[in-house]
Amino acid sequence: MTRTITFTDTDEGRQRFRILWDGLRFGTIVMSQKPESSRTPEVLRQETQIRKTLKTISTNGAVEGDIDVRTLQAGGGTVLLEHPLVKLLSAYGWAVQWTPTAVESAVDALDFLDSAPESND
Repeated sequence: MTRTITFTDTDEGRQRFRILWDGLRFGTIVMSQKPESSRTPEVLRQETQIRKTLKTISTNGAVEGDIDVRTLQAGGGTVLLEHPLVKLLSAYGWAVQWTPTAVESAVDALDFLDSAPESND
């Protein structure tokens, strides 16, 4: 089962992409610090697959001190993610301790991800 995640070329779409990308980045750190979680080779492969997929619709937005920033490409974009990848991306996003100014955007983006249309492709 897959989910179709479409990011529109709007402020909202760009913000949702940025939150999900940052949730993946920072969530890996948070999850690595939890003794009950394990970033097994399989989980590392899933993280890599999510990153590669999101990179297909984004550009490098590196800034001084942070070379792993991505920006949604002009025109927006759509990705298909298998259910286990969506589950991991969502878990990482919910694990991040978002700042008070980012929490509303984070909840919106994660709810958006969780409500993306499913298909049996």
